[in-house]
Amino acid sequence: MKILYPNKILLQKAHTIKHNDNIKPLIKIMKSTLLAHKGIGLAATQIGILKKLIILKVKKKLITIINPKIIYKSIEMFTSYEGCLSIPNHYKMVKRHKYIKIKGKTIYTTIKLTIKNNISACVQHEIDHLNGKLILKRT
Repeated sequence: MKILYPNKILLQKAHTIKHNDNIKPLIKIMKSTLLAHKGIGLAATQIGILKKLIILKVKKKLITIINPKIIYKSIEMFTSYEGCLSIPNHYKMVKRHKYIKIKGKTIYTTIKLTIKNNISACVQHEIDHLNGKLILKRT
């Protein structure tokens, strides 16, 4: 079940997922929540779980990233028109880095990705959630 603003859990920082954490049930719940609400991204904090886990919908595929961390941000910025599943019917123009590099894990392996434009904005938005930040505070 998704958590809605002003629930204070949305303002809390998520915790690193340890190797022995059983997160497969959480991933399943997050994927079904994302699809049910027709979203493009979801952080575990948005369903009340303080763990560093995001799910993204990219070209109709669901991508799971465990412990995502931005390791590079481009100087070049762009403006992204964003909504949030935790703040229904609220949309805002948000400045984001055009390119980012992230590292994290999938269920199977460690990953490093270079991401740009709208997908970059989505990843930055979801990582903001993991850090207790909402688009309400962004410009």
